[in-house]
Amino acid sequence: MSIWSFKDKIGPGVSKNEEKAPAYIRFFKTYFTHFPTMVGLNLLYLFCCLPIVTIGASTAALNYVMRNYVRGVHVDPYHDFLKKCRENFKQGTAVTVLYIIVGVLLGFAISWYRSQYTTGGGFGFALLFGLMLLIVLLAAGSLPYLFPMMVSFDLHLKQLIRNSLILCTAKIFRTLGMLLFAVVFLGAFAYFWQLGLAFLLLTNFSLVFLLNNFAVYPVLVKYIAKEEENKDDGNDEEQIFTDTVK
Repeated sequence: MSIWSFKDKIGPGVSKNEEKAPAYIRFFKTYFTHFPTMVGLNLLYLFCCLPIVTIGASTAALNYVMRNYVRGVHVDPYHDFLKKCRENFKQGTAVTVLYIIVGVLLGFAISWYRSQYTTGGGFGFALLFGLMLLIVLLAAGSLPYLFPMMVSFDLHLKQLIRNSLILCTAKIFRTLGMLLFAVVFLGAFAYFWQLGLAFLLLTNFSLVFLLNNFAVYPVLVKYIAKEEENKDDGNDEEQIFTDTVK
């Protein structure tokens, strides 16, 4: 038996009453029930992210495990994490490289437009500065949707980015809520950095990705159901989602 394999012991599953419980109750119950595994996965995630190009694949893998916890289905956490790292390496690396390039370009653009506006360059530079900030907001807001979608559906990179941007704007209040949580979370981490460093090593990313999947997965399910209904009605339009039953 593999050192990462725990398939010989399947959990009791999720009862119907638990499925009906409010999301926040299920979130805390899931988190504390799997807390030792959360710590192990967090450390494994940090280790797998050491080569920067593997951040995308590692993020996809951790989202896969967290998504299955949200769904209440059995997952072999360490074995499936490593498996999904391999399966999503190509797309995950492409996303990592793309977003790094976009982030660097936006950083230079924001810095330049801001300097031009503050030195009397005119109102046009202020508008361009604001536009760059809006693009940053959209790019950041698309990420919580992108990785759960990557591990759930058979989509090309272009479709992943397009759909994540669509959901980011269509569910703007949900997106802003997740981004606000991230900002407050990072701010607290920076202020209490001694405690934050220990928390980062123990369970930071597992906690954030679990919360993210509780917020995002119902949105994906809603859109899948809508597309499947359109398919049954004979709608031949291109589907946004293709469920691969991953």
